[in-house]
Amino acid sequence: MFSINLKSLTALVAFMASIAAIILFLGSVDERYAKADEVYQTQTELVQSIKLVNINLELINLKNRKLELKNEKRSIMLQLRSFPNDVNFKLMLDDVIDDLNSVCQRINKLETKIITE
Repeated sequence: MFSINLKSLTALVAFMASIAAIILFLGSVDERYAKADEVYQTQTELVQSIKLVNINLELINLKNRKLELKNEKRSIMLQLRSFPNDVNFKLMLDDVIDDLNSVCQRINKLETKIITE
């Protein structure tokens, strides 16, 4: 019949145990990679969310600045009615209008950026 000595049986069991250990190790490596990928995806989503929050805050600040400039423009225009020939008021108005246009352009760019992201 078939006979197995103790040394051969021990070697066979050790070999099978090493194969089982390798399989377990490879399984745990896959799990670690899956967890690392999940963490990376979460971090990427958080970074994207933070970017959007920063863009929205900048947009709010720009819209507030736009309101301030509009109020300043109204004030200067009222003063121009009282002093229609005053060059200083006209220059101030031109500066405010330029600033207002610049702010409006930046607002449009940020709104477009928010939509695309």
